Amino acid sequence: MGVYFGLTTGMWQLAMMSGTSALIALGMRLKRPSSKEVVMKIRARGVFVNGRRAPNWIKLWPKAWREEYAEQLALLVANRQEQLIKVHDEPLNFVAGFGCELSLLADGPHLFLVGPTGSGKSKFLELVLSSISGSPTLLLADYKGGATLSRFGNCVTDLSPQGERESFWLGISQLLRQREEYLAIHGVASASHTSLGLVLVVVDELAHALREDRQALPALSSLAARGRSLGVHLICASQSVSGVPRALLVNLNLRVVLAGTDEVDALQLGAKSRPAKVAGVGVGLVVGGPEFRFPFRPMPIQAKLQTSRAP
Repeated sequence: MGVYFGLTTGMWQLAMMSGTSALIALGMRLKRPSSKEVVMKIRARGVFVNGRRAPNWIKLWPKAWREEYAEQLALLVANRQEQLIKVHDEPLNFVAGFGCELSLLADGPHLFLVGPTGSGKSKFLELVLSSISGSPTLLLADYKGGATLSRFGNCVTDLSPQGERESFWLGISQLLRQREEYLAIHGVASASHTSLGLVLVVVDELAHALREDRQALPALSSLAARGRSLGVHLICASQSVSGVPRALLVNLNLRVVLAGTDEVDALQLGAKSRPAKVAGVGVGLVVGGPEFRFPFRPMPIQAKLQTSRAP
């Protein structure tokens, strides 16, 4: 308003007074408290300092706030993973975020993760695979050059030779047939009644994989439709629902939408709302379930459970 009156009346002192007032207000809001005054709480609705909600833009925070925030994130991650070690003896349970634990057996049997670039898909997959229980055999396909999944074992990537990629997808189809034959021979309907171990197939950049390799769709469609009884489960991530056929999507029952997901994609997945971005952490929403947060920035994931998994 001061600028407006300055332009229309020539009374620029009003603009100067308005600017000075704005700077004073901003300075009071971001006043650097002493270390004794910082009482920070991380809640689902945001970060609160001394009872007041902190700005979403973390770069506006004083150094003391950022240091306290990083320390509390580290403690939250450590506490969550310690709890997982102590109480999680059920197979295929995993930590999805602060205060949010899911199970592929109970909530799945398959997980579909959707989020655009920068939403934290890689960090979320790292958290899931670092905390998953039951020591499943991992079959990994990372169509982003192996940047995310290669640390968890051998994986096929979009940079792998075409013959190697074809063998991977055909191997999944063969695994399903072999397990069906095994169940038929033993006269049981589920792998849970046998000594067959659990298998977890993880695919990063699903839409890219389906475009690159024609063998991927039949293998993954069969897995999604028949894998539960055979003890074979699927986790896949994509930037969008576009390019994922409905025949495959309909069997991916556990769905997680990350902050920034396109509104149309969220509606296609059945989400009634979309999570909002929050500075310094990833934000996800379980379709039909809770919203949660997971470590994103500035601290890395701590993979404490890696030693309990099969190599």
